[in-house]
Amino acid sequence: MQVYKDVLSGDLTPADAKEKLQSESMREGEEIFVTPEIVKGMLDKYLVGEVGAQRLSDWAGFLTSNDVYVTPGWEDDTLADKYEPMWEVLQRLSTPFIDDAISKDRVESYIVELLKIEK
Repeated sequence: MQVYKDVLSGDLTPADAKEKLQSESMREGEEIFVTPEIVKGMLDKYLVGEVGAQRLSDWAGFLTSNDVYVTPGWEDDTLADKYEPMWEVLQRLSTPFIDDAISKDRVESYIVELLKIEK
């Protein structure tokens, strides 16, 4: 479970996580919450040059392709709908070959979208 948390925080790359996950077992039903603040934190790291576009894309792809990552209250449709724009941002980040290259302007526009999500 710690591997997933380390990827979410940006402390571990998805490639390194895949290696570690081969030896780590996960209990059924474990969840790690993803919030707009966490996504914004990684986008901020991109803007200041701590992570590059490829790592940001890999990170977003890892989050969107692993069921362990959920939003708080994800079982409630109203709450799940509230976080949909965040998942759309992550999806676009994970597919820059479809949704345009990751750039400073694009990341700043994603931050604006994330800030619109009510806490």
